[in-house]
Amino acid sequence: MDTPQPPSPAATPDAPNEENDADALVDAPADAQASDEAEEGPPELIEEQALGSTPAGTAANGALRALSRAARSFLLYDPSNDAIRAFLRDYQDATNEALTFGTMDLEMRPFEMVRDGEIVYLERDRERSLAFRMFRDGVRRLTVEPGVEWSELLRLLEILSIRYTGVRQQEDDIVTLLWKAGFQHIEVAAVEGFVPDDDDDDEGAAAARAARAARRVDSHVEVPRDWDQPLPDLGDGFATLRFVAPDPAALEALQEEGSSSAIADNALHLVEQMLLVVADPTDPTEISDISSLLQEVRDFLLSEGQLDSLTQMARAVSAFFKEDDEGAMALLSTFINERAMRRIIRSTSKGSDEVPAVLYELLDLVPSDHLSNLIILLQTERATTSRTVIRKLITHFTTKRSQYVLDKIGQVESGVAKDLLRALADAVPHLAVDAVEAAAARADTEIQYEMLRVLDEVENSDRKRKLLMAMLDAPIEDVRMKSLTQLLASRETGMYTELVQYVETHAASRLQPKEAALIGRSLAELNPRQAQRLLSGWIRPRGLFRRFGAVPGQKMLRWTAVSGIGRLNGDKNEDLVRWMAKQAGEDLRRHCMHTLFLRRKEPVIDVR
Repeated sequence: MDTPQPPSPAATPDAPNEENDADALVDAPADAQASDEAEEGPPELIEEQALGSTPAGTAANGALRALSRAARSFLLYDPSNDAIRAFLRDYQDATNEALTFGTMDLEMRPFEMVRDGEIVYLERDRERSLAFRMFRDGVRRLTVEPGVEWSELLRLLEILSIRYTGVRQQEDDIVTLLWKAGFQHIEVAAVEGFVPDDDDDDEGAAAARAARAARRVDSHVEVPRDWDQPLPDLGDGFATLRFVAPDPAALEALQEEGSSSAIADNALHLVEQMLLVVADPTDPTEISDISSLLQEVRDFLLSEGQLDSLTQMARAVSAFFKEDDEGAMALLSTFINERAMRRIIRSTSKGSDEVPAVLYELLDLVPSDHLSNLIILLQTERATTSRTVIRKLITHFTTKRSQYVLDKIGQVESGVAKDLLRALADAVPHLAVDAVEAAAARADTEIQYEMLRVLDEVENSDRKRKLLMAMLDAPIEDVRMKSLTQLLASRETGMYTELVQYVETHAASRLQPKEAALIGRSLAELNPRQAQRLLSGWIRPRGLFRRFGAVPGQKMLRWTAVSGIGRLNGDKNEDLVRWMAKQAGEDLRRHCMHTLFLRRKEPVIDVR
């Protein structure tokens, strides 16, 4: 397992600068150092009381002590210190062990944490107590599920570290930070927090508290109706009040209403209710009155990656207006812009390159030039999975705007043109050859491979053959080989002349042995009789060429001829290859011998 990386808590100007102590700790082994400090280390790192009467309670106690110790360790050590890594390792191992007993559901008390009725954490020192700091900020229940990811545990540790090291900074409280974190496997139930009087150490705080207390006596400000007031004196005619334990299911539902996972549902419900108010003809509320609310909820759902809820909200707004309502179109168009699209794509492409069906629905609901935005994103996005998602979305919109995409292929950079070429071929197959022609002017190897992939899936035609012949001029041998393979797969006899011209033109320049061998065998298969005369002359030239010796490109001409002659029947052809082997250099001689070997393995072609 890789060593976990420490989180990056906020700057801690109040933390002590223990340079000598930190340097001394770095010199010692991290594990031994952490172990020694558990018994006699700095006061900040002395562990809380070990608790637990059951295996689950003991494991939970170990996890919470490791969490508290790791959070407080940032008071002393630099995040790059090896001691931090030891604390993180203990925290990860202890938490994983505690979660083997199931969900860790912790009830928060001022100085204790309770799991299934068992006290699993106890620390009565306010400055050191993790329970006190969370309880003070309003946390009443913290639930960690077994499927929690290490990144979530690190984020939880970072939040608690901030509260240890930056108490007097202008940061949010723990509840707000936990809600903003957007956890998937960690939930929080909370109430309004409080600050004990003696926690306020600002100058003049005591006098201010006394002044506030004096003003309370003469205050005539009416408190909200739902404020918790002292019970009124109902007199003797009323029954005595007594405590009744709430139903567990009802209590759980009530706590769920305040959990972090319920915020999106509550916000969406509020939007739906406000739209009903606007639709009520007896109510004076207009859509402009709730536009700020709609924008705020939209931004929240976007920032939290709540794609399903965002789509449901767009669906509700779209259903509220008439189709031709300009106000609806203007409002809906703000749901998705280039920045929002980038955020959504990056969140949906994690771990998968499939496009969620709900994203297609959302984009169809929102009137905007999504195709242009997607092409812009494609020019800047580098992650492979994100580019795949963008390309699939482009394919979705290309069906109705194929000419726009076709024009863009010749205007954008090669990497983007490659994806547009594939998207257009997938969306509108009958325009695949047009798309390849639009990209044919580019010499980039990357896009040439994509052109070959597209051409391999279309039917044979003169346009396809001309494109493949043009790709024989590619500087990369592998591209030329793939082009030849597709050309020869069509078995068109008219290609015989073009291949002969190609060999004669390039034999003295870029023709390589593999290409020559493939073309030679293909010439023999396309037209055996003409190949017999032509290839024999390339091996043993007659007339002036024979008298004056070697001609330009003679080696590649003979290499091509040996491959073709070896495919034709007759003893004279075999003798011709043997004669060539005696005259040739080492590499061509080996090629001749290999051709004779294949001649005995493969059926030869009859020349008649």
